[in-house]
Amino acid sequence: MADSVKRQIRDGVAEGEQVPVVCLLDSWDKAASMNIFKHFMTGLCENITGGRAQAKGVVTVAFELPQEFFTDESMFQQTDSSSREWFQMIDCYSDPLGWEESAKDGADTVAFSQHPTGSLIVRDIRDLERLTTFILQCGTASTGHQTSERFAVLFDSISVLLRFHSLPAVINFLNQLRSHERVSTVLFLAHADLHDPRVVSALEYFSTTVISVVSLPEVSSESEDFTSLGGGSLRIRQKRRNGRVREQIDWFYLGLSGIIFAPKERIVQPKSGKSNVPKVQFNLDLSEKEREDRANVILPFEHQGNGLESKIYDGRERAQLSSSLPAAEKSSAQETMLKPDASGANTLGEIHYLRDSDDERPDSDEDPDDDLDI
Repeated sequence: MADSVKRQIRDGVAEGEQVPVVCLLDSWDKAASMNIFKHFMTGLCENITGGRAQAKGVVTVAFELPQEFFTDESMFQQTDSSSREWFQMIDCYSDPLGWEESAKDGADTVAFSQHPTGSLIVRDIRDLERLTTFILQCGTASTGHQTSERFAVLFDSISVLLRFHSLPAVINFLNQLRSHERVSTVLFLAHADLHDPRVVSALEYFSTTVISVVSLPEVSSESEDFTSLGGGSLRIRQKRRNGRVREQIDWFYLGLSGIIFAPKERIVQPKSGKSNVPKVQFNLDLSEKEREDRANVILPFEHQGNGLESKIYDGRERAQLSSSLPAAEKSSAQETMLKPDASGANTLGEIHYLRDSDDERPDSDEDPDDDLDI
């Protein structure tokens, strides 16, 4: 199903529909999610250079990763370094609050500056309106200033914006980009473990596709192209225009050539052989003989009558019990209730219990004296 997400990013917005928004959610382990983000970004770049994508340019906004992560030569194998105007980058990672600029000889902080590599360095991410303007300007430049062409917008982490802005402000910021006529698709990553559940729910509601990354630190694979970087699963949920929701789980591992998707049977967590039982001063495991002895123990509440049916006395008088038994069982019951006294004579031993009513259960927990006026 990850291939369908790549096709969705490639195809962009359809006629009469909203711009697709892909939300990538991860947790504490960010290595896998960053590689998955790069996997979708690389696929989009390949489709753009091959002329198969609706978007003719890409605007990548970096909040958590340096620009070297996005200028990897593996993404531009089919193009010259001189013809990469379609790939625009906005650097919000180097100096997001303008502290480095203001520390230079007491100079005033500038809103942005141009990096020697051509990327735009934004020095104040607290101004969302100006950031929106920068994104749209870079998007226009990525399409060669063709007003009829669209471009894609990618965020490596929206969680940084949520540190400085409220949730409604960030949603409104994303919605402005989504509603723009030049944007083809929006892809962003968010760290679900850093936010309240209501924030994550709002991001999921806003997105058309939600990808939840569940990483496994140690995995094994049958493939030779395997590294110890780990792997895990992707829980992909896509919402259709007609209201239907499609959900599927894809398994992956980090190979030498990047993200590799494979069936679950080929990606398993290795058995460490260690027991989950804590270390104590005594042995908690049972031997085979101890298990057999425990199985042969007859518990007190089990019937020990060698297969005979047990007759349980229900608490009523002996006369009522004897009248309800057959004649053969009545005589045997009377014999068992006769016990010799000190003189050797057989006497009848009885226990009489009178209930308050017939509706009272034998094991009732009601207080028998609760009707007393004390």
